[in-house]
Amino acid sequence: MENSTTFIACGIFKHDPVSVIGDDNGVDIHLLDAALHADGERMKTTLESTIRDHKANPNNRIHLLFNNGCHPDICTIAENCGGQILPD
Repeated sequence: MENSTTFIACGIFKHDPVSVIGDDNGVDIHLLDAALHADGERMKTTLESTIRDHKANPNNRIHLLFNNGCHPDICTIAENCGGQILPD
């Protein structure tokens, strides 16, 4: 199976992935509703679920486009689900 890449991003960054990587490159960009910031637990469960869904393909590399302002445990959530935070 071919390798693929998914970016899971906070909806606040909706224009950033396309401006950086383009919109015609086979990369899957999945945006989460920015309103999830209002409920940290809901954001955590939604993010974990989204990561699990995209990990169904073992060849899929998952990158998260969030920052610590989105959720205080974002790095731990990413590590626990096998995702990666983009470097600063």
